[in-house]
Amino acid sequence: MAYRRYTERDIILNDDEQYRRQFYKGKDLENLSHYETPELVYPTPEEIEDLDIVTLTWSTGTRLFKLADQFYGDPSLWWVIAFFNQKPTDAHFKIGDIISVPTPIERVLRIIKV
Repeated sequence: MAYRRYTERDIILNDDEQYRRQFYKGKDLENLSHYETPELVYPTPEEIEDLDIVTLTWSTGTRLFKLADQFYGDPSLWWVIAFFNQKPTDAHFKIGDIISVPTPIERVLRIIKV
């Protein structure tokens, strides 16, 4: 699968003054172009019932990108598992946490509106 999180994402020009103060810091730029922030939709209980969920226990050496590679064949889809578990990075998981890996990825992406 050749999906990337920037697929079909609009590029916008950001000329917001507050953004400029925070990120431009002395740079001679009038605006910055970047990808529009996605608005992901968390699955409803009914949609979750329609997914196959693999549950695992977080342990030493567990990494989101490794799980994404194992279950989706693409390590760059790590963020799907993070989003589904409502924990943004590996650092937010603790040893012993139960982690849910939703499959199949095509259905998951359609549900979260990517």
